[in-house]
Amino acid sequence: MTKYNVHIYREMKLYFPGIEAESPQAAADLAAKMDTADADDIVSCDGIDLAALVDVDGDDNFEQSVTIAFEPQRMLDAAPRLLAALSEIVRVYAEYPDETARQIAESAIAEATGKEAA
Repeated sequence: MTKYNVHIYREMKLYFPGIEAESPQAAADLAAKMDTADADDIVSCDGIDLAALVDVDGDDNFEQSVTIAFEPQRMLDAAPRLLAALSEIVRVYAEYPDETARQIAESAIAEATGKEAA
């Protein structure tokens, strides 16, 4: 049986007190750019597992390393494509309020999901 070294990328809670900013959004943006080590508190909050980097033990060149995206990460990756498809559907229905709109919308959905249109 092969031994693996696994790095899990998991959600966690970081606490950065006293950030001065023009707005809550600006404070959040500043905190998001800060290094994890600069947090006053790091809490493992049993967060969502997003992905794993799996290395074969002893493979010092990491030639056999594999990144595995878990379902939450796959959903995050799909979100921009789905949003683009929905935007296209809204645009098409506004421009072509008939059977053509349905066909164009189905094509957009098929492209976003990687499935053939009906």
